[in-house]
Amino acid sequence: MKKIFSIFIIISLLFSLYACQKSLDRKEEQPVLYTTNIKVTIIDINKNYWFTTTHRYIVSFTVYSEKYDIKETFEEEGSGAFGAPKSYYYQKGDIIEVELRTWIKESTGEIVRRNLCLIN
Repeated sequence: MKKIFSIFIIISLLFSLYACQKSLDRKEEQPVLYTTNIKVTIIDINKNYWFTTTHRYIVSFTVYSEKYDIKETFEEEGSGAFGAPKSYYYQKGDIIEVELRTWIKESTGEIVRRNLCLIN
C-alpha cells in the first residue's frame, strides 16, 4: 500500500512539473509603447457655458490626423477661479499639438493599438 501511494505521489509531481513547464513556455510578447507629438486639426467642437453659483465650462472637441488617419474626441471642464479651459478658445479648423501613443510588437512590427492624448 505504501509503495502504491509513493508511486502515485511521484507520478503526480512529475505531471505537475510538466504542466508548469508548458505554461512558462507560452509567454506572449508584450507590445512596446512609443510616443510622439503630432499636429492635428479640430474638425468638430461643442462649447457649453453656464453660471449657477460659479462659472462652469464644458468643451467637447474632435481632432483628426490625416497623416495617421486617426480621430479622437476629448472633453475638458473648467470652473470658478480657474476659468475656462484652454480648449474653450479653440475654433473649428485650428491646428493643435497632441501626443500620439502607439503600441508595437517588436518581433513583427505589428501596430497593436494607437490613440491620441492631450498635452497640457
